[in-house]
Amino acid sequence: MTDTTDLAINLAHHRAWIAIADQYLRQRPKADVAALLADMLEMEQACVEELAHALRLHGVAPALIEPNQTLVQQAQLRSTLRTRMQFIDVGLQRTLAWYEQRLHQAETPHHALWQRLHALQAPLAARVRSLLSQVE
Repeated sequence: MTDTTDLAINLAHHRAWIAIADQYLRQRPKADVAALLADMLEMEQACVEELAHALRLHGVAPALIEPNQTLVQQAQLRSTLRTRMQFIDVGLQRTLAWYEQRLHQAETPHHALWQRLHALQAPLAARVRSLLSQVE
Protein backbone atom coordinates (compact mmCIF):
# COMPACT_ATOMS: atom_id res chain seq x y z
CA MET A 1 0.00 0.00 0.00
CA THR A 2 1.43 3.39 -0.92
CA ASP A 3 1.64 6.31 1.45
CA THR A 4 -0.89 8.14 -0.71
CA THR A 5 -3.29 5.22 -0.38
CA ASP A 6 -2.84 5.26 3.39
CA LEU A 7 -3.58 8.98 3.41
CA ALA A 8 -6.72 8.58 1.30
CA ILE A 9 -8.06 5.68 3.36
CA ASN A 10 -7.41 7.63 6.54
CA LEU A 11 -9.17 10.68 5.15
CA ALA A 12 -12.22 8.60 4.20
CA HIS A 13 -12.35 7.15 7.72
CA HIS A 14 -11.99 10.50 9.46
CA ARG A 15 -14.70 11.99 7.26
CA ALA A 16 -16.92 9.05 8.22
CA TRP A 17 -16.28 9.71 11.92
CA ILE A 18 -17.31 13.34 11.40
CA ALA A 19 -20.60 12.16 9.88
CA ILE A 20 -21.07 9.66 12.71
CA ALA A 21 -20.39 12.15 15.50
CA ASP A 22 -22.73 14.64 13.83
CA GLN A 23 -25.43 11.98 13.48
CA TYR A 24 -25.09 10.94 17.13
CA LEU A 25 -25.17 14.59 18.26
CA ARG A 26 -28.45 15.15 16.39
CA GLN A 27 -30.00 12.52 18.65
CA ARG A 28 -29.59 14.91 21.59
CA PRO A 29 -27.52 12.85 24.00
CA LYS A 30 -27.01 13.88 27.62
CA ALA A 31 -24.57 16.73 28.26
CA ASP A 32 -21.41 14.71 28.96
CA VAL A 33 -21.86 12.62 25.80
CA ALA A 34 -22.73 15.71 23.75
CA ALA A 35 -19.54 17.42 24.96
CA LEU A 36 -17.48 14.37 24.04
CA LEU A 37 -19.08 14.20 20.57
CA ALA A 38 -18.48 17.92 20.02
CA ASP A 39 -14.82 17.44 20.94
CA MET A 40 -14.70 14.40 18.67
CA LEU A 41 -16.01 16.51 15.77
CA GLU A 42 -13.32 19.11 16.42
CA MET A 43 -10.57 16.49 16.66
CA GLU A 44 -11.74 14.67 13.53
CA GLN A 45 -11.85 17.95 11.61
CA ALA A 46 -8.25 18.63 12.65
CA CYS A 47 -7.29 15.15 11.39
CA VAL A 48 -9.09 15.79 8.09
CA GLU A 49 -7.22 19.07 7.64
CA GLU A 50 -3.85 17.38 8.28
CA LEU A 51 -4.61 14.54 5.86
CA ALA A 52 -6.05 16.83 3.18
CA HIS A 53 -2.92 18.96 3.30
CA ALA A 54 -0.69 15.90 2.94
CA LEU A 55 -2.74 14.64 -0.01
CA ARG A 56 -2.57 18.02 -1.74
CA LEU A 57 1.23 17.87 -1.42
CA HIS A 58 1.06 14.61 -3.42
CA GLY A 59 -1.21 16.16 -6.05
CA VAL A 60 -4.33 14.31 -4.86
CA ALA A 61 -7.57 16.29 -4.60
CA PRO A 62 -8.92 15.56 -1.10
CA ALA A 63 -12.38 16.82 -2.05
CA LEU A 64 -12.81 13.71 -4.21
CA ILE A 65 -12.43 11.38 -1.22
CA GLU A 66 -15.81 10.55 0.27
CA PRO A 67 -16.51 9.34 3.81
CA ASN A 68 -16.26 5.58 4.28
CA GLN A 69 -19.92 4.62 3.83
CA THR A 70 -19.54 1.17 5.37
CA LEU A 71 -18.42 2.77 8.61
CA VAL A 72 -21.29 5.28 8.51
CA GLN A 73 -23.81 2.51 7.84
CA GLN A 74 -22.44 0.41 10.70
CA ALA A 75 -22.81 3.39 13.02
CA GLN A 76 -26.45 3.79 12.03
CA LEU A 77 -27.17 0.26 13.27
CA ARG A 78 -26.28 1.25 16.86
CA SER A 79 -29.52 2.14 18.62
CA THR A 80 -28.53 2.69 22.25
CA LEU A 81 -26.12 5.08 23.87
CA ARG A 82 -24.02 2.17 25.13
CA THR A 83 -23.70 0.51 21.71
CA ARG A 84 -22.87 3.86 20.09
CA MET A 85 -20.16 4.55 22.65
CA GLN A 86 -18.80 1.02 22.21
CA PHE A 87 -18.73 1.58 18.45
CA ILE A 88 -16.76 4.81 18.90
CA ASP A 89 -14.44 3.11 21.40
CA VAL A 90 -13.66 0.21 19.07
CA GLY A 91 -13.12 2.60 16.16
CA LEU A 92 -10.71 4.78 18.11
CA GLN A 93 -8.81 1.78 19.46
CA ARG A 94 -8.42 0.34 15.96
CA THR A 95 -7.28 3.69 14.60
CA LEU A 96 -4.73 4.14 17.37
CA ALA A 97 -3.44 0.60 16.80
CA TRP A 98 -3.08 1.33 13.08
CA TYR A 99 -1.05 4.48 13.81
CA GLU A 100 1.09 2.60 16.34
CA GLN A 101 1.80 -0.08 13.76
CA ARG A 102 2.92 2.57 11.28
CA LEU A 103 5.04 4.28 13.92
CA HIS A 104 6.89 1.04 14.71
CA GLN A 105 7.81 0.52 11.07
CA ALA A 106 10.83 2.11 9.48
CA GLU A 107 10.52 5.86 9.16
CA THR A 108 8.10 6.72 6.37
CA PRO A 109 7.53 10.06 4.66
CA HIS A 110 4.40 10.48 6.81
CA HIS A 111 5.84 9.33 10.13
CA ALA A 112 5.42 12.78 11.72
CA LEU A 113 1.83 12.96 10.45
CA TRP A 114 0.98 9.58 11.99
CA GLN A 115 2.48 10.81 15.27
CA ARG A 116 0.37 13.99 15.21
CA LEU A 117 -2.82 12.09 14.38
CA HIS A 118 -2.14 9.55 17.12
CA ALA A 119 -1.54 12.38 19.59
CA LEU A 120 -4.82 14.03 18.58
CA GLN A 121 -6.85 10.85 19.05
CA ALA A 122 -5.32 9.26 22.15
CA PRO A 123 -6.85 11.69 24.69
CA LEU A 124 -10.32 11.29 23.16
CA ALA A 125 -9.98 7.50 23.26
CA ALA A 126 -9.24 7.70 26.99
CA ARG A 127 -12.29 9.92 27.52
CA VAL A 128 -14.51 7.52 25.60
CA ARG A 129 -13.30 4.61 27.73
CA SER A 130 -13.95 6.57 30.89
CA LEU A 131 -17.42 7.63 29.80
CA LEU A 132 -18.25 4.15 28.57
CA SER A 133 -17.60 2.77 32.05
CA GLN A 134 -20.36 5.08 33.33
CA VAL A 135 -22.95 4.33 30.63
CA GLU A 136 -25.61 1.72 31.31
